[in-house]
Amino acid sequence: MFFDGKILKKERWWNLPQNETDAYISTQWSESEALSALDEVLTQSVTDRLISDVPLGALLSGGVDSSVVVALMQKVNRSPVRTFSIGFGEKGYNEAPWAKRIANHLGTNHTELYVSSKDALKVVPTLPEIYDEPFADSSAIPTFLVSRLTRSAVTVALSGDGGDEQFAGYVRYWMTESMARWMKPIPIGLRRSIKRLLDNIPANLLHHTYSSVRDRLPQQLQVENFQDKWGKLVSQLSETELAELYRLTVCIWSKKDVQHLTGGNIPDSTYEHIFNETDKLKPIVRLMRVDQHTYLPDAMLTKVDRASMAASLEIRVPLLDHRVVAFTARLPSHFKFRNGKGKYLLRKLLTRYIPREMVERPKMGFGVPIALWLRTELKELIADYLSPAHLHREGRLNPTFVNDVLQQHMRGASNHQHRLWTILMWEMWRERWL
Repeated sequence: MFFDGKILKKERWWNLPQNETDAYISTQWSESEALSALDEVLTQSVTDRLISDVPLGALLSGGVDSSVVVALMQKVNRSPVRTFSIGFGEKGYNEAPWAKRIANHLGTNHTELYVSSKDALKVVPTLPEIYDEPFADSSAIPTFLVSRLTRSAVTVALSGDGGDEQFAGYVRYWMTESMARWMKPIPIGLRRSIKRLLDNIPANLLHHTYSSVRDRLPQQLQVENFQDKWGKLVSQLSETELAELYRLTVCIWSKKDVQHLTGGNIPDSTYEHIFNETDKLKPIVRLMRVDQHTYLPDAMLTKVDRASMAASLEIRVPLLDHRVVAFTARLPSHFKFRNGKGKYLLRKLLTRYIPREMVERPKMGFGVPIALWLRTELKELIADYLSPAHLHREGRLNPTFVNDVLQQHMRGASNHQHRLWTILMWEMWRERWL
C-alpha cells in the first residue's frame, strides 16, 4: 500500500483476547460484583449515546437486549423515553405485546403500529434499492417498517444489537457445541443412516408434532422456525468438526448445495480464519467470535444500518461500545451461558429493572412469515424470478436444482423459505443493478 511515495502497512489496531487465560478477568469476581460492573459499563455506554440535539428514542422489541438498553435509558433520563415497536397479526412473529408490557412497566412514551401482510409485502420491491447488494435477511422488512415508524417522531434511536453475539444468546451456540461433543464417538455410517431416516419425516408432520408439544418443552427448546432448525440439526449428523458443524447451522446453503446451485466452490474466508485464530478458546466462545467477525457486521448491522438510513433514521448501538465489548470478552463463560440458556448475566441485570416473568420467556426472532408468503402472496413473483426460463437467460444458477427446491417448498415437503428468499433477492438485485 503506497501513500505520497511512502509504503504504508495495514495492521489491525485492536483485537479481542485470543487466549483463554488472557480473556478472563484477573480477579475472581463474585456474581454480584460482575453484575454491578456490567451495569456500570452499560449505563455509561447508554448515557454517552443520549447526547443529541435532535429528538431521540429507542427501538423496543420486547427481547432482552433492547429491554436492557431502554431500561438504562429510562434510568438516566429525566423524562419518559420514546420507544417504538411494530406488531404482526401472525402470533409466532408478534413481539409487540411483550414490548408494550415492558414499556408500561418502565414508564416510556410508547408507540406501536400493527402492520398487515399487505403493508410488509409493499417493502419487498424496494429491498434492492435499500441495500444496493444481494441482501437476503427477510427481517429487513420489519426492520425498515419499525425504522420508518420511529423516524415519524424522532431522528435518532438506540437499538439492542450485539447482545446475542457477546452473551451466547443464540440457541445454535450450545446446540453446535453439544453436537460436536456427543456425536463424535458415533460411527459415521450409523450417523448417516439416522440422517436418512430423519430426512424422510414429512415437514408437515414435524411442524404439527412440534407445535403440539412446544409449550411443554424446556424453554431453551421452544424455538421459532422449527422446521428450518430441525433440518439444520439433521444435516449436522454428517459432520464432526466444529467449524463444519457450525457452517451447517449458520449458513443457509451447505457447501454441497452451493456447488449444485452455482457450479462453483466456496473459497476460504474470514470464517475459516477466525476458527483457526481462536483454537485455544472454548467452543462456545469460538462460535461467538466467528459471529462477531462475520454474522454481526455482515448481516445484523448491515440490515439495521441500511434499513434505518432508508428511513432517514440514525441508529446507535450501545451494546457494541468498545468498552462493553472489551468487558464482555473478559467475562468467564458461566456468566454468559448457564443451564442451557444464554445471556445469563444480561438477564440478571434486566431483572433489576423489570419483573423476572417479563424476562424469562422463549426467544423470538424479528421475522416475518416468509414460508407462508412464498406459497401465497409472493407465489407469482417467485414463479417469475425463479422460472427455468428466467434462470437459463441469466446463466448463473442451476435451473433444475432451484426448481427442485421450489417444488419441495410449495408442496410442503420441506421448508426452504430462506433458500428461496436468497435466490429471489439475488435475482431482484441483479435485475435492478446489472
